[in-house]
Amino acid sequence: MNDKIGFNTHLPNLQTLNKIKEANIKWIRCDFNWYILEPQQNNFDFSRTDPIVDFCQENDINIFPVIGYTPGWANGNRGINYLPDDLNDWTNFVANVVNRYKDRLRMWTIWNEPNLPEFFQHSMQDYIDKILIPAYNTIKGIDTGLKVTAPEIATLVSAEWWKWLEKFATLENYYDVLVLHCYTKSGQTTIDYIEKGRWPWYLRWLSWLLNWFYPGNQSIKNKLKNISKEAWLTETGWRTNGVTEEQQRQYYEEMVNYVSQSSTIKKVFFYEIIDDPNIADKWGVLRSDYSEKPAYQYIKSIG
Repeated sequence: MNDKIGFNTHLPNLQTLNKIKEANIKWIRCDFNWYILEPQQNNFDFSRTDPIVDFCQENDINIFPVIGYTPGWANGNRGINYLPDDLNDWTNFVANVVNRYKDRLRMWTIWNEPNLPEFFQHSMQDYIDKILIPAYNTIKGIDTGLKVTAPEIATLVSAEWWKWLEKFATLENYYDVLVLHCYTKSGQTTIDYIEKGRWPWYLRWLSWLLNWFYPGNQSIKNKLKNISKEAWLTETGWRTNGVTEEQQRQYYEEMVNYVSQSSTIKKVFFYEIIDDPNIADKWGVLRSDYSEKPAYQYIKSIG
């Protein structure tokens, strides 16, 4: 079962990695950010990622690296959510980071939530033509056995998630696994959104018609049926300054039980492993002092 469960970890330190190992967590989603790994052009710094990769290899933990976010030198300091001025800089970065880790990291995901302007200030077609396809071709040119995942979209109605899944049904030559994110108020409501949509039960018999007018309320499964690739949910979770710690544990259990037998979603990555002490929101299953919340203890008990 633990092969179906992962955690978002950003760039975990050794103490966090040891808590991941202790809970027998077998997948972590890490931020291999371009602006961190290549802070100046052709000056690569892998000092933060090398120890993580070494630890995970030694402890049989799979890393799911997210690559993206433009350094200032590549786009005139417009921001990490803007395209580089020269797309060759992007593919050069992709080639360098993938070549460094290709024997140990066999799967790469391209950008994060490009349907939200705070993460990508351009269009869906820009993401496809200038980010995804160049990265895919670069990675497959290094090793055809490496896996590429996309598009890491937020399934928000305001972000028109269904349009992205419609488009990606036509782009299956450019990714190996389809990945998306979904946050709702509980585990069960997340499951319902994926499987049944946002319509209340008494309107579902009309959903085939209502979806024409309110497409964001349809089920995610309805759009995934046109995609032959496996689908993973790579972000979901509940912050314990919004729900109780026991509710967080309950919602984790609901999602674990769902993904253990789901034909729609094959893996789930929870957001996130540990609270960030610098922000008010407490998404972690560990508190910032590394004490354990009930959700961590639950994951450890099934590991």
